[in-house]
Amino acid sequence: MFSLLLLPLFTPVVFSAEKDDSALFFQAHDLMEKRQAEKAIPIFEAVLEKYPESKIRDLALFWLGRAYLETKQTDKSREALSQLEKDFPESPLRTKLRRMIVSKEAALARAEKREAEKREREAKEAAAKAASRPKAAAKKTPPAAAKEALSEEKMPAPPRSASTRPAEGFLLVIPQVAEVKVEPAADEKRGYPGEDVEFPVVITNRGNGEDSFTLDSTFPIEFRPTFYAEGGAGETIQTTPTLQPDQSFRARLRVHLPSNMTDNQNKVFEIKVASRFDRNSFQWVRKTVVASAPLLLGEYRSDKERARPGEEVRYTIVLINNGSSEARDVRVRYAYHPSLVFLSASPQPERVESAGRAIYWNLSGINSKGNEKIEVAFKVGDETAAGQQVLNRGTYLASVGGEVPFLSPPVSVMQVASLRLEGAKEEQRVVSGDQVFFPFTLTNLGNGPDQFALKAAGAPSDRLTLYFDKNQDGLFQSGEPAITETPLLGTRENFPVLVGVKVPVGRDGERLDIRLDAQSRHDGKAIATASRALLLSLPMVAIQSQLLSRDNLPGGVISYQATVTNNGSGLARNVIVSELLPPELEFVHADPEPTEKEGKRWIWKMNDLGPQQKRTFAVSVRIRKGLPAGTTVQKQTEIFYQDLHGNRYP
Repeated sequence: MFSLLLLPLFTPVVFSAEKDDSALFFQAHDLMEKRQAEKAIPIFEAVLEKYPESKIRDLALFWLGRAYLETKQTDKSREALSQLEKDFPESPLRTKLRRMIVSKEAALARAEKREAEKREREAKEAAAKAASRPKAAAKKTPPAAAKEALSEEKMPAPPRSASTRPAEGFLLVIPQVAEVKVEPAADEKRGYPGEDVEFPVVITNRGNGEDSFTLDSTFPIEFRPTFYAEGGAGETIQTTPTLQPDQSFRARLRVHLPSNMTDNQNKVFEIKVASRFDRNSFQWVRKTVVASAPLLLGEYRSDKERARPGEEVRYTIVLINNGSSEARDVRVRYAYHPSLVFLSASPQPERVESAGRAIYWNLSGINSKGNEKIEVAFKVGDETAAGQQVLNRGTYLASVGGEVPFLSPPVSVMQVASLRLEGAKEEQRVVSGDQVFFPFTLTNLGNGPDQFALKAAGAPSDRLTLYFDKNQDGLFQSGEPAITETPLLGTRENFPVLVGVKVPVGRDGERLDIRLDAQSRHDGKAIATASRALLLSLPMVAIQSQLLSRDNLPGGVISYQATVTNNGSGLARNVIVSELLPPELEFVHADPEPTEKEGKRWIWKMNDLGPQQKRTFAVSVRIRKGLPAGTTVQKQTEIFYQDLHGNRYP
């Protein structure tokens, strides 16, 4: 004789009573608990037929197989097992159902054998009784025989003496029946991921003999399920001590919640308590663990969407804990863009890695439904390219849960126009009419491509021309084009410019400031100017006469000295001094001798006369006789010269 107690079995699947498949399944399951397997079978079959994609299909197949066993339909139970093995080859329910089928088939075979032995025994006993009765001498009539038989059946046989027959009677041996009760049948515990929770388990021996019970659970290994005796030394146990009928044993199941469980995530598992006397006598009880964890969400803001190089940008990170428990040991890593320069942060970071461009915070905790705000200030680098999208990346990680990456809002870098003009600053001495070229270099200092308008000033416009210095040698070459603007220049790109100047006529020492102006096409306010000073270096030749002796009587000789001086800063070339005497005078002598003599005109020629250089001539003339008194006599002196460029003076 045996007793089989059917109790619920579940795998770690979360059910919802609102779903039709779950509702049908529990309806059939409740019938199994009431030992109404015949009524449960069509409901389990309906779950499998109507919901072929159900998440509890493996459970439905398992319990359908059990229901078939309860109704002694082992062949159909094996069909359910085959379908379970086909659809769920990794399910642990396959092994459980297979063992139950084998056990049931063995039990049915034993029962059939006992029934056959019982029928054989009863047949032998009937034959023995028939042989022990005395044979009748004569054949009785049917009524008489029936009456006699009835009389013998109703009336006890007369007692036999002990000396003539053995004692009669029977012996009954009450078999042990195993039964167990586990409480509570179902309960739920909440815990923080990464920590332990404990379930109390009360096991009562409801069988009619002493028994002990094995403890097992469907908790996966990552939950580290451990049984131990309540009030004991905490040692792990797998079986209860031997219990007398109606004796109870209090145990506890310790379960470790994996740290990756999310807030309000629940897992449903079962504990199996089985009799060691009869393995087919067991009970499953349901246990549910619910994670009470933090749930961090982030909000990310910047104080501007567009920024110029050199401007300050502030970023805000708000971490919100929407979970049911405190977020402990929150660590934040913020990696900022290479074009940003870190200025400050609040709260104070744990550390700042400038080389790695990363900032770290270690926040002590964020309460449930609370938040933590982090503010970081940066400066946009001066050379950050226009149009660049500045993105900062980061991660945050609490004591439970995985690392969560995030991105800050993008900030677009605006184009800023800037330029620089460079050229030699020293003065250059020039002569009127010279054609000179001054090299300048324009550099685009803006953070984006730009084009620049060019204009020269400081002299009449018809004497100024701008050229592109192709070979960048600072010298004008034939074929180099005249320009009024640059091509499109990239950031930090240089452009060589030649300013050509036809030096106008001016005075010696006169200063000309030749200026080159450049203006950005992108932003007209971005202007740069460079200049080069020209100093006119011209000759200024003058002549002075001084009387050395004077005899102004008719026939007398007058001597004078003529000094030619270059008072200018430039070289005087081809200097010519011309003395024309009036008729009243005639030349006597000159030192040096004139270069040329043309009647009354004496001419002296000099090749060069440097700045501040002088030349002296001594001349003697005679007054013609017979001049009337009161006659006015005046000689005429002229001077001619050229500069280095061949310009003639006066």
